Amino acid sequence: MSTGSFDPDEIRQALLQNGLSDMLSEAQVVMLESALSALGQRSAEVEQLQAPDVSAEAFREWADQLVQMFDNCEFTGEIVDSTVRFAITWAWWATVNRQAKAILCLYDAGLGADTPPLVRSMIEHCLWSVALARDEGPLLTTIFRLADAERKKMIKDAVGGLLELPAEILALVDATPSPSGEGSPTKSFAGICRDLGVSKTVGVIWRMLSSLSHPTSTTAYFLTQPSAEGVKITKTPALPGVDPAGLAEQAVSLAVQCMLWAGFAIDRLMATHPLRSTLETVAAEARVADLGEQGPSVDTGASRT
Repeated sequence: MSTGSFDPDEIRQALLQNGLSDMLSEAQVVMLESALSALGQRSAEVEQLQAPDVSAEAFREWADQLVQMFDNCEFTGEIVDSTVRFAITWAWWATVNRQAKAILCLYDAGLGADTPPLVRSMIEHCLWSVALARDEGPLLTTIFRLADAERKKMIKDAVGGLLELPAEILALVDATPSPSGEGSPTKSFAGICRDLGVSKTVGVIWRMLSSLSHPTSTTAYFLTQPSAEGVKITKTPALPGVDPAGLAEQAVSLAVQCMLWAGFAIDRLMATHPLRSTLETVAAEARVADLGEQGPSVDTGASRT
């Protein structure tokens, strides 16, 4: 899918209309023009590396196919390897699909630009499920230990407040045995991205989405309009040079990729591979590679956003 969301000319026009260009020195104008030209060239280069343009309607249709596959899946067959590993991967696959449904609802309602928190979480659940499904080592132990660490932080933070856990609950928690065995060297989402070879693609997108998922100045840029008279506030996301509709379409594109990757992950743990035919058909049409088939530390460049 074409990036189609950055236009340097729109930024130049906005600066001119808002009177900001007149406030810049000649040196600043030269620096700004150089920066915009470089960014425009890089954007064009990125588009050349991607597959030919695919319409938003096509991605929406693929998303519907994958959601329908999820809704129709009632798996009762044999699983491969650990029941616990299958159950966790299944839960994360279900989470990815439910989040994708929510993203599609927002997209259809014209609120696709407000999906970053959902897309960010969907990417995390998706890539962790891929890593767990293809791991034959101690990653499962590490996942439980990470959960234990988060629970301990929550219990500590609750001490002295209305949500402090009763002593009886704490005693039960303390009596629960900790995961045994050596853990995995991969202990973070950044490590997962590195192991799957997507640090420079999906990993970067995740970082960008993180800045749009918290109360940061970045989110404010989309809802403010600086001008020579001061800062104007808006209720609708709009940033010069960035097309909100393009961002919304990219959310659907990422939803398709994440549903495919998570789908391949759970199918890998099903003995009869009931989902594979549909997944391979959509993946071939959307030109999305199965991350589970990629070797470690090889950036796939899989994202089309």
